[in-house]
Amino acid sequence: MIILTVSILILSIILMIVGAFTGSGVLSKMVSVNCITSYIIALIAVLALTNKDNVSFLDLAMVYGAVGFVSSVAFLKYFSYRK
Repeated sequence: MIILTVSILILSIILMIVGAFTGSGVLSKMVSVNCITSYIIALIAVLALTNKDNVSFLDLAMVYGAVGFVSSVAFLKYFSYRK
């Protein structure tokens, strides 16, 4: 079951990378990058479930989520003031 979950998450990440490169506008590319961030956080959480000895994976997922949120807000602020 874990292998299926990891496979689906990796496939979703690959599809979102393709969407980020083929997106028409800046906002569609930004949505793709935010989805990639969410999928990577889910992947890290699944890996933390499989590795019970190392719980620092959940800390890594929380930090990655915070950095992703701050970078998204900064990126959107930059593009809102640029116009």
